[in-house]
Amino acid sequence: MAGVALSAGAQLVRTSSVRAVAEAVGQAMAAEGAVCVFGDPGRGKTAAVRMALHEVPPGWKVTWVPVPVRPSVSGMRRAVFDALALPGRFPHTSARADAAVAGALGEARVLVVDEAQRLPVPWCGLEGDV
Repeated sequence: MAGVALSAGAQLVRTSSVRAVAEAVGQAMAAEGAVCVFGDPGRGKTAAVRMALHEVPPGWKVTWVPVPVRPSVSGMRRAVFDALALPGRFPHTSARADAAVAGALGEARVLVVDEAQRLPVPWCGLEGDV
């Protein structure tokens, strides 16, 4: 599996937590919604999501968006645009960039925002400390 280093002879195991992540991803896809996988560092969140994405049906695209450290709105917009590998140059106006991204997200797609804890609190829709 890409992005996961295993010792010689080691195998990934589908634990109940991994199965729960796969189920949540499947439900989010069916509902055209979102899912948040969270937990302490080093607990296997990214590995669980990668395993779940092996079950994405044919025809669905999977796009990983790396979140820059302390992203601005424009920086995050650019990160999504670049991750989607949209054609042409990055638009000079936010409206055009948003339209390009929205068009790409109209397809069957799973958008993974890895390291989302870097997003400022208002982006996450949360209140209080994160």
